[in-house]
Amino acid sequence: MLTRSQRLNPANRAASALLTRSQRLNRVKALYIETMYYLEKVERVPYHHPGSAALGDGVYEKAKLANILLLENHGVLVYDTSIREARMALQPLEMACRMLIVSQSAKIPMSGLSPETERDFIENAGYKPRRNWSL
Repeated sequence: MLTRSQRLNPANRAASALLTRSQRLNRVKALYIETMYYLEKVERVPYHHPGSAALGDGVYEKAKLANILLLENHGVLVYDTSIREARMALQPLEMACRMLIVSQSAKIPMSGLSPETERDFIENAGYKPRRNWSL
């Protein structure tokens, strides 16, 4: 259970919103170019006590599927081919969370691009080379 100060923390509110609403995450992913590219593979790891084998196992399993892990009630884990690429993934995640909080506070609905447009961008836009997630 989060304390009052943790609930009021914008980063915790955003992460909570992303963790509890996967459809919202899918809309946030398609907000702008960097979110479509860097937030392509995001997974949620359920809560386990810090330092527990269960938390380690949860991270191990989800790490096979994504390079951004939202650890419920802990925070975010971002890794990539280099520190630079990991930072490049963390920045759009943080910006998307901020956009989500501001839009919710102002009662402005967020609408990203359609899944088809997002897929077309990832596969054909030439923004960056397509990542090979099967490695």
